Amino acid sequence: MDLVGPPAPEEYLKAVQDISEWAYSSLELFRGELLAVLYPVLVHSYLELVKRGFEADAQTLLRRFRHHHDLHQEEIERLLAARTPQLIDDSPLATIFLQHKYIISMSQDTAQLLFRHLHDNHRLLILSLLNQHVDLQTYSGQPRPSADRPADVGITGMEGLGIKALNRRPIQWGVLPPPAEASAAPAVGADDDQGTKRARMGKGKEEEGGAGTRLPPAPSSSEHPIPQYSQGVLTEAYIAEDLRRQVSLSGPALPSVCFFTFFNLHSSLNGLEFAADGSLMMSANGDSSVQTWDFLPERVFYQADPAQAAAIAASPLHQPFPAPQAAAEHHAAAGAGAAPLPPAAVAAQPRPYPSLHSESPHAHHQIYWGHSGPVHRAVLSNDGQFALSCSEDGSARLWSLEAKTAIASYRGHQSPLWDCAFAPANYYFATCGHDRTARLWATDRLTPLRLFAGHVSDVDCLCFHPNSLYLATGSSDRSVRLWDLHEGPFVRTFVAKLHGTAIAHLRMVAGLGLLGPGHTAAVTQVVISPDGRTLASSDMSGSIRLWDLALGQQLAHLQGHTKAVWSLSFSQDSALLASGGADNTVRLWDMSKVIPGEEDPAPASMLPSASTKAAASALVKTLNTKWTPVLSVRFTRRNVLLAGGPFRPPAGLTLPPEIAAAAGAAPAQPQQQQPRLSVTGLG
Repeated sequence: MDLVGPPAPEEYLKAVQDISEWAYSSLELFRGELLAVLYPVLVHSYLELVKRGFEADAQTLLRRFRHHHDLHQEEIERLLAARTPQLIDDSPLATIFLQHKYIISMSQDTAQLLFRHLHDNHRLLILSLLNQHVDLQTYSGQPRPSADRPADVGITGMEGLGIKALNRRPIQWGVLPPPAEASAAPAVGADDDQGTKRARMGKGKEEEGGAGTRLPPAPSSSEHPIPQYSQGVLTEAYIAEDLRRQVSLSGPALPSVCFFTFFNLHSSLNGLEFAADGSLMMSANGDSSVQTWDFLPERVFYQADPAQAAAIAASPLHQPFPAPQAAAEHHAAAGAGAAPLPPAAVAAQPRPYPSLHSESPHAHHQIYWGHSGPVHRAVLSNDGQFALSCSEDGSARLWSLEAKTAIASYRGHQSPLWDCAFAPANYYFATCGHDRTARLWATDRLTPLRLFAGHVSDVDCLCFHPNSLYLATGSSDRSVRLWDLHEGPFVRTFVAKLHGTAIAHLRMVAGLGLLGPGHTAAVTQVVISPDGRTLASSDMSGSIRLWDLALGQQLAHLQGHTKAVWSLSFSQDSALLASGGADNTVRLWDMSKVIPGEEDPAPASMLPSASTKAAASALVKTLNTKWTPVLSVRFTRRNVLLAGGPFRPPAGLTLPPEIAAAAGAAPAQPQQQQPRLSVTGLG
């Protein structure tokens, strides 16, 4: 064919037919890499035909060859809907294909075979498409076997080597010590042998120094632009008490699990959140409400002294934690300038924390109204005094649990919000939603401080790094990104597929070898370990992936869930990962099986097979709930695992009398069923 003028529509059909038949009939050694060329050729042939006005021929072409691309059916449907030049211009997916080159990685032998065929058969149309729209990256040696081949085709919006360079940039993934850690030591006594041992070990490492010492790059406290509001001695004392009573977990030493089952909610429960101490639970509901269950019969909200009132009014999230009566009387009698109670005296006061074995199963229930659409997420501040919710109405609301009302409404997104999160210090929070952006807010400002744009589909989940310097986001575009809160750009991107399109880049960092692709479905949850080193993400297919933030590399692919994973939580010592999902299970994973220790870095000889074997052995426990999908899991500060979800038996199932009574079932009048809460232990 001689490209003197624009090729006729039938030439596109003939060219795609020829290269498809040739690729499928090639030697098995080269076939896998040659087949990667077919999809971008098909897509750009379709787009060119539509742009030139041959809509019917374009539809025929795409429908005839779509069966060759099972992994791309979702984006093919989107392209078929863009059947006119105007719709092509308005299609985000078509725009991505037209603005970015499609990256393909193949051996030099495969590339020579491909171009020899195209030249010998005068397939100048295919050559033109490859030159314009494909970034072909070659490597020396034989083609890789399919078992070791990465997901090496796709679009990222940047060159493959650019992603590698980006993920290799150093970041400050270390964490600041908890504010109460320093004050915990004087009041330790005989009950903190383990904490004292940890402190001695940490001190010894620091004093040893030398070439073998590996201290994580951590920020200084001066890098955090956070108002210095006193949290009160009680807040620090309660945290210190939790740290002293924290249980060390491992594969053999599993946590206690408390499960909350919600009856008669009729699919209206969208999200569930637990307080860090386990004393409070909050739900986000489809009827536009936010509900809380307080397990403290008489929660006391700490009142600041007059000298602090003005500062606290400017940023209400920094009000101190509830104080026991003795501490409140101490401040009232001694005045604002009095010295705080010593930690030992605080620890001796009655603790207003809940007991999972309390004789009174009742919890104070409160309903909050204010949103005009379904609420998709509700979270609690770390001090348990405030809550944040986001809704389909495009707003986020800040609630005072003491006043039992909304005290601020934040509007910036022009579309539904899917997730929100408080920063560790509570002063900042973030939101994300359908507009493909995430935004950073301060509680005392009604306009966002930062806007993070880069995802090409809905941003579905987010979380802050423990040191408050970074924000992690997960999206329906199947990518995870880590954003620098100070500067604004993303500093890590973990991608494998974009709307079903595999991303090309070699996952070879520090000699770790090929560790496999990223997510192949929409990302549902992201969480960062308390030590700041590891990011875990889950998706709709039920897979969980672990990422090393320092190396910018995937550590492991955890498989076990059979349906979407909705929630993830690391234990306080980062030793275990808990996951819960739509398959009605809570699963516990041993991180020591897949994450190398500080003194035992990943060997250069670590191969995909070894990584897969380690990931398979990481699952240490599966806890089943018969008909309750798990919406949320959370480790408390004492490493007790809390989980919960709505009771959803199969349609038409006749429940046993004892279960029907517990669920409050009333078959004759289902509309009169009232929501009920049941608390059980899993083991």
